[in-house]
Amino acid sequence: MSMRNSDYASRRHDGSLRAELRKLDIDDNGPRRVEGSPGHVGERSHRGSTASTTASAVPPRLSATLVASTESSRRRAVPPPPSSAGEAPRRRDSQKQLASTLGLPSIMPNSGTSSHHRGDSSSSIRRRSADEQRGDSAYGSRGGREERGSSERVRDRREVSDRERERSVQCVSPEIALGQHRAALTALERSEILEYPRVYFAGIGAKKVRSKEASGVDNHGYDDDRGDYVMRTGDHLAYRFEIIDEAGKGSFGQVMRCYDHKTQRTVAVKVIRNKKRFHHQALVELKVLEHLRHKDPKDEHNLVKMREYFYFRNHLCITFELLSINLYDFLKNNNFRGLSLGLIRRFTQQILVSLKFLRRQRVIHCDLKPENILLRQPNKSSIKMIDFGSSCFDDERVYTYIQSRFYRAPEVILGATYDCGIDMWSLACILAELYTGYPLFPGENEAEQMACVMEINGVPPRSLLDRSERGKKYFESSGEPKLVANSKGKKRMPNSKDLGALLRCTDRGFIDFLTRCLRWDVAERITPSDALRHPWVLGEEPAPRTPSSPDTHARRSAIASTYASPSAGARLVGVRGHEVTRSVGARDARNPQPTVRSNVAATGLEEVKMIGRRIY
Repeated sequence: MSMRNSDYASRRHDGSLRAELRKLDIDDNGPRRVEGSPGHVGERSHRGSTASTTASAVPPRLSATLVASTESSRRRAVPPPPSSAGEAPRRRDSQKQLASTLGLPSIMPNSGTSSHHRGDSSSSIRRRSADEQRGDSAYGSRGGREERGSSERVRDRREVSDRERERSVQCVSPEIALGQHRAALTALERSEILEYPRVYFAGIGAKKVRSKEASGVDNHGYDDDRGDYVMRTGDHLAYRFEIIDEAGKGSFGQVMRCYDHKTQRTVAVKVIRNKKRFHHQALVELKVLEHLRHKDPKDEHNLVKMREYFYFRNHLCITFELLSINLYDFLKNNNFRGLSLGLIRRFTQQILVSLKFLRRQRVIHCDLKPENILLRQPNKSSIKMIDFGSSCFDDERVYTYIQSRFYRAPEVILGATYDCGIDMWSLACILAELYTGYPLFPGENEAEQMACVMEINGVPPRSLLDRSERGKKYFESSGEPKLVANSKGKKRMPNSKDLGALLRCTDRGFIDFLTRCLRWDVAERITPSDALRHPWVLGEEPAPRTPSSPDTHARRSAIASTYASPSAGARLVGVRGHEVTRSVGARDARNPQPTVRSNVAATGLEEVKMIGRRIY
C-alpha cells in the first residue's frame, strides 16, 4: 500500500511539475514567458464579476532578489528522514526544483509543515483566544519615530516569544504518531504521514475523508467537482494546521481559518483549487507576495503578509496572518447605511499608503474592492489590503481583462493599455460605496457599466476610443455611444447625473477627490502620492468655488438633452441624484434610499467600535 501510494504521488507531482516547467519555459535564470496563462472567474454576480484572459508574461524579477531568502529558507528546512518508498524523494526534489527555478523559498510539505494532536480542541481555542487578543496593531504603526521604535521593540519581543513558543511545542516523529494512532488514520494517511519529519497535529477524532486507493478525477476523494479541497473541521493540513472553519471562498479556491500547532497562532490558509490554471496563477501571486514581503520587511504599508507556502495532497497552500472582516461585510453589518466621512478618510489614507508603495514597486493590484480590504481587528480602524491573485508588475501584465465589474476602470472595459491608474479608479468606486452603502456604478453587464460611467463623466475622449480594442462594441464609428436598455428597460443617458447630487454629499473636498480619481484619461487621473496631499485627505477645507466656475447642473442638463427626448430629459434632470438604478441583491431591501448624514469630521474610532460590537 505504502509503495503504491508513494509511487502515485511521485508520478502525479513529478509529471505535472515537469510539464509546468516546460510550459513556463524556465531556465536557470527563472521564468521568461507564460504561454496560455490562466483565466479568472468572477465573484458573486450581484457584486460584479472578475474575468481575465491570457496575455504576455510571468514576472521574472524575483529570482535575483530572493536568492538570499531562498538560501536561508533551505538552511532552515528540516532534513527529510530516510524514506522507505523509493519514489518519494523524487516528489520532494521536483517541488524544490520548481520553487528554486521560480525564485521562491523552498518550503515544502516535509520542511516542518506538519502537526500532531496535543490535547482537546477546547484548550486549543483558549490558546487561540489569548493569541488573538494581542492583535497585530504593532505591525501597522507608521507614526513618528517614537511609535516606530515602540513597534520595533514589540516586534522583537514577539519574535523572541515565537522562538520560545516553538521550542516548547511538542511534536513527535511520524513513526511514533503512526504507532500511537494507526487505527484513527485512514489507509492513505498511514503512508502519507511518513513523508513528514515532524507531526504536530493529526486530526485524531475528526470526521476524515474516507480516501480511496484509486485517484480518479477526485484526487483520492479529497477534492470536490470544482477541484476544491474537501474541508473537514478538526482535521489537519500537512500534519500541522488544525482546520477551524472556512473563512472565505472564491474562484481560486478557499481560505480556511486554521490553528498552527507549530507556532501556536491562528492563521489564514489559502488552499488553491487542484486545477492547473489556478495553480499556475497562484505561482504568479506567490512571486508578487514574496517581492512585497522582501521590500516591506517592517510591515509599514498595510499589505497582508504571507508567512509560508507548501503543497498538500496536490493543493498549493499559502499561509497568511489572520485579519478581521472585510469592508463589504462591515457595510453589511451596518445595514448598508454608509459610513461617516471621518472614518472613510481614515480608510482612504491607509489605502493610499498601500497604493503609493505598490506604484513604487511597479505592482498593479488589479482587483481592488471592499471585499479585499480587511480590518486588522474588529474594534480598530486599521486596515490591510489582501488578495494579490490577479496582481502583476506594470511592465509584465499577465491579463488583459481584470477587476471586478463594479470597480473596473474604463480602459480595461475598452481593452486599452492599463497601468497602476486602474487601482485609483477602483479606490474612488470603493469610497463612494462606503459613503452611500451601494455601488457607484452598478452595471448589470459591461455595456451598462460603461453607460453608468458616462452618466457622470459624459462620453469618453476620442483618443481613448482610438487606442481601444473593444471600443466598437460600445460606440459608433462617429464616437457616439450605443445606448442599450437594461433588464428594466431603462436607458442611461450620458452627462445626465451629477456626482455630488447622486451621492447626496455636500462635502466639496470629497467630491473633488473622487472626480480626480475618475478621470477618463489615466494621465490626468490623480496618483497616490498627489492624493495623499489632497486637501480632503489631509482634512483641510477645499478652496471656495470661483464665480467664473460653470454651473455643473446647468451644463450637464444641456448636454443630457441631446441624448434624450424632451420628456425623458426633463424627467432625468428633475430627479437627478434621486433616481438610482441598483442591482445589488439584498441591499435594495435594506437601504432603498441613500442616507443623508452630517459631514462633520470624526475620527471614526467610535463608529468602528459600535459596528464591530454587532459582529461578534
